[in-house]
Amino acid sequence: MKHTFVMIQTQPGPDDEENMREIIRLIHEAAALYQPELILLPETCAWDYSAAADASGRDPLSDRAAGPDSPFILSLRKLAAKYGTWLVSGILEKAVIPGEAGGSGKAVDPEKTGEPGKAVIPEKTGSAGGAEDGRCYNTVLVINDAGDIVTAYRKTHLYDAFESRESDLFLPGDSLFDPVDTPFGRIGVFVCYELRFPEVARSQRARGADILLVPSAWVRGEMKSEHFRTLVMARAIENTAYVLACNKSGNTAMGESLAVDPMGVVTAYAGRTAERRADERAEAAGGKIIPVTVDTDRITQVRRILPSFEERRPELYG
Repeated sequence: MKHTFVMIQTQPGPDDEENMREIIRLIHEAAALYQPELILLPETCAWDYSAAADASGRDPLSDRAAGPDSPFILSLRKLAAKYGTWLVSGILEKAVIPGEAGGSGKAVDPEKTGEPGKAVIPEKTGSAGGAEDGRCYNTVLVINDAGDIVTAYRKTHLYDAFESRESDLFLPGDSLFDPVDTPFGRIGVFVCYELRFPEVARSQRARGADILLVPSAWVRGEMKSEHFRTLVMARAIENTAYVLACNKSGNTAMGESLAVDPMGVVTAYAGRTAERRADERAEAAGGKIIPVTVDTDRITQVRRILPSFEERRPELYG
């Protein structure tokens, strides 16, 4: 069965509020154009922190981060419910200082309460401490088509490479994503730099994931484009799963979002379809809205002819 997803390649500037308004506009536009079953947004989709450090080198990101009852998160939930679409979005999540309220429990149904629940982002999925020094979590929210936050994932492998140090800005999560069942298959989630750790994607596949979603803010640089494309394709082929990597663009992030099917075929990339023809609707949106067709029959077909996952011999791997 074929399902329509959309990736939205955001280009955040220095004004967080303006970025959020633009994302909300793009979600409305994507829903009108494609009626997608899932919308995927990039890592920390509405925030540009590439030049945010103060004179001391400290970036008070916690002042800009979203709490569980923030207007932006509420807007995302309402849009998911309005359009009947799942929505997967990277956010900056405010770290709760010990003694503060919030952060644990089940999502509250906004249709029943009239407002979002404050206890929607799981607690105890990140490292202790750090809130006092201005760090926060690099988090992905999974929102279902009723507007409920089903789960959240805090990035576990921080980008301390290529002369960058995400650990100066973020606290690491301490558990991998637990795949979620949806009407279109079981989804797994990991974030950007975690493409470089095949064990992360494999853990999702081992727990039944059919579709791997990778919100990203892949930094441009020498060989970075080649690395990004190669890693996305490799994670798809070795796990016989769809991989959708939705990247930011502008400033330091390079764009080039793409989707790859279980056989390693690129089925969509920033602003264009698999046949390399411009999609007029996507081009009209400035290439920021990227439609993706996910065919669950294709997953079954590829896994039948390429049963590499089932033929593993983990007892030999140490």
